Amino acid sequence: MLDWLKDLVAPRRRAVSKPAVKQANNYVRIDNRNYTLRDINKNGFVAQNFDGSLIVDQSAKILVVIDDAYGKFQFSSTVTITQIANNQDFAGVWGILPVEVDAVIGRYLQNRRAAAAKRPPHR
Repeated sequence: MLDWLKDLVAPRRRAVSKPAVKQANNYVRIDNRNYTLRDINKNGFVAQNFDGSLIVDQSAKILVVIDDAYGKFQFSSTVTITQIANNQDFAGVWGILPVEVDAVIGRYLQNRRAAAAKRPPHR
């Protein structure tokens, strides 16, 4: 007789969804232009979406912004452009990095390696 009351009072169960994977927002800013960061390490970086505004052996002041599932940080540095590939990708090496920035990059790389080790291998 009072079954409808049980339905009214009973707590509703909601489906638990997994948190969304954070999209990478990693880029290098040179002369107010953003280039998507493909890879970074303690020696330098590789970026894409090159627009032809740089040449090999050119020095540039850059801002690096990392904001993904493995870390969130940014820093400024002077780099030397070392390679331009297919008029699309380009690479650069850091000038002198502060010890703190070098340590942050190291932790970021460790986080990426740890996450990659947890993933199942490609088939």
